[in-house]
Amino acid sequence: MLYLFSAAFSPNLDNPPFYMDIPFDENVQIREDVAQTWAAYDLLQIFPDHVLALASLRGIYLDAGDKDELGEQLIAQAFSEALGAAGIDHKFEIFDGAHMDKLYVQLAASLSYLSDALAN
Repeated sequence: MLYLFSAAFSPNLDNPPFYMDIPFDENVQIREDVAQTWAAYDLLQIFPDHVLALASLRGIYLDAGDKDELGEQLIAQAFSEALGAAGIDHKFEIFDGAHMDKLYVQLAASLSYLSDALAN
């Protein structure tokens, strides 16, 4: 996940061989410059700038496992609360499980919800 986020949030074509900046140095100290770059992509930080676009969507589905080892349930819960506070219709579900152990069940649930939302 670290490389995925680094490639997405802090690409750096001048930093071979992976061409990305990682948010900590060789001494495992936080690199503030990279951390600030990542903060610019924080869902709750950028939410106010995208309320109208989010409200225009025909369906938003969020889910997370209550035992998610990455803590994604906390992020999904906070994002769901922000959507609700803005009056944006969405579906949010916390399921019994970890990050990947119910992938196909949750994928089916999300696709069913989004299919219905797009059909209406």
